[in-house]
Amino acid sequence: MYAAVKNHALNYIKREKKWLESLDDLPYADNNTRTPEEAFIDDEFVKNVHQAINKLPEKCRRIYLMHRYDKLTYNEIAEIQKISVNTVKTQMKRALQKLSSQLAHLVQIILCVILELYN
Repeated sequence: MYAAVKNHALNYIKREKKWLESLDDLPYADNNTRTPEEAFIDDEFVKNVHQAINKLPEKCRRIYLMHRYDKLTYNEIAEIQKISVNTVKTQMKRALQKLSSQLAHLVQIILCVILELYN
């Protein structure tokens, strides 16, 4: 049940993030309307994610960043790094497992925020 709630929360956040990113393109979008509490939570969340990424082993971190932020495919990463695609897959799996365990405490915060949105 914990995994189901966690996955639902993460999926909700992904959908919400995409929607919020699309608002940035609109002329009336004002990102300065966040309350201090919202800004603090956002900043803390981002800080925790960056810290977790920085704690990854070098190879894991490099592959994770290339895939997530540079939007490279596993094949492209394998070519650039001169490693097999299976190595890229393994490193991504390890990175995601480590990030998941390091950021597990944020699930409670995320759930509180989501519950607050619905109230």
